[in-house]
Formats: sequence, C-alpha cells, structure tokens
Amino acid sequence: MGGFTGPVPDEMWAALRREFGLPSLEQVYGRLSALPDVEPVLRSLVRVFRSSTTGPSAPASSSPPAASSIPG
Repeated sequence: MGGFTGPVPDEMWAALRREFGLPSLEQVYGRLSALPDVEPVLRSLVRVFRSSTTGPSAPASSSPPAASSIPG
C-alpha cells in the first residue's frame, strides 16, 4: 500500500473539502470557540474516530451531541 512521504499538498486538501464538504480549519476554530464547553464535542469526535478504528465493540460512554447543538 502506498502513501505520502511529505505534507499533503494544498490542492489535495481543497479537493477533499469540496468532495466531502469539510469545513476549513478557521471555520472549525470559529465554531469551537463559540461553544461554552468544547469537551463534549471533542469527546464525541474521539469516539467517532476510535469506533471507526476499533470496530463496533468500542464502548461509548454517552451519545454524541445533536448536530443542531453545534453552532455553525
């Protein structure tokens, strides 16, 4: 399996953002800084990444926050 040996080119990040609708880093910082408590959101993200790498048996301590509760 091949991979990158250096930084991901800006053109590739732009293509990924377009294809998957990913926000820019500045947008993520803006949304997180608008929250009174970012910990529940960050915990939710960690669970998403952890469960996608460890399978469905990965324990989750609580449900992630509803998307409507995240400003943006």
